[in-house]
Amino acid sequence: MAGGLNDTMHSLGGWEYVAPASRGEWEEIVATDPAALPMQTPAWVAGICATGPYVDVSRLYRRPDGGRLVLPLVRRKGRPGPLGSQRSLPAAYGGLVSEGGLLTHHDVTAVLTDLGRELRGSIVMTPNSHMGEHYDKAEGWSSIERKWAQVVDLSGGFEEVWSRRFSSSVRRAVRKAERSDINVVRDTTAQLLPQFHELYEKSVVRWAKQSGLPPAVALWRAARRESLDKLRGLATSMGESCVTWMAFVDGAPAASIIVLTQGTHSHYWHGAMDLDLAGRVRANDLLHKLAIEEACTRGHDQYWLGRSNPDTGLWKFKAGFGASPAPYATYTVEQLPLIQTRDVLRSTAKRAFRAKTRLQQRLRDQAQLPSQPR
Repeated sequence: MAGGLNDTMHSLGGWEYVAPASRGEWEEIVATDPAALPMQTPAWVAGICATGPYVDVSRLYRRPDGGRLVLPLVRRKGRPGPLGSQRSLPAAYGGLVSEGGLLTHHDVTAVLTDLGRELRGSIVMTPNSHMGEHYDKAEGWSSIERKWAQVVDLSGGFEEVWSRRFSSSVRRAVRKAERSDINVVRDTTAQLLPQFHELYEKSVVRWAKQSGLPPAVALWRAARRESLDKLRGLATSMGESCVTWMAFVDGAPAASIIVLTQGTHSHYWHGAMDLDLAGRVRANDLLHKLAIEEACTRGHDQYWLGRSNPDTGLWKFKAGFGASPAPYATYTVEQLPLIQTRDVLRSTAKRAFRAKTRLQQRLRDQAQLPSQPR
């Protein structure tokens, strides 16, 4: 992310832009945007480029009125032409960061116009839910995929959150954890990540068994998405903004969560646990309680709990902490409908797989029923 405005400046209808974005100006803009999330920082983009198959192609824009914006953007290596994609950002919130938080749909349209002049493949943006209306009103999208996240409102401080937003069942779970023999460690040096990754692999195997996916396949996919090297690289790049909380039961790692911070936002990024150890003492509930309490102490106004599907166990678990639904979307521009086609095929395959899994479970249940007397 080297370079300044005088290095690679271009003009577009009164706008000026530079690519790659100057890290110094990017940090200045992020610091003034109250909606900026941890994934929209230069540290995060540097981390994913250092640990994954991406190149930083972020752009800094200057409006005719002098206001500045940054689009965190990466390009996947080795996919030229119509197969290539630029994302803001892969598996994370992205979209424009604006000086003073002053973003409009006209800004989004102007940026799309700029990017469209050089479009060879696709552009994918996933802004946080607070900015969605500006992207909905912008012109030029090929497709929009609606999704759901959950966010805890921290206004009023921790006592307000604890007494009025946590459910009674979560409060009971936290009290049980506090009475149990649990040792909690907080770390910002990445030293706990090897133990976190072991818990993560145990969780992947558990999730695979629940869904009917072969554990070996699930572990292979997880290794590609969230390797230990990637976790270490991102944690190192984010520094004090990446906090690992880990609960030890009987001296063994039982549960862990990773929380990212930026401005007044705390963002739950990853979690994992050994169900046999953590479940009986409700270690996960305690870790989220501690992270939320710290966020309140820091004066943060939101605790992001990430993407969930409504009416699932995960959705209900997060709702117990007072998390409210936060609709958001992924917006795509592409020359050929490759991403749309891929998403349709994936969705169809997932529905077929879930139907097959349900049928297999029903057959297993029927096989276990006692035989009826003749």
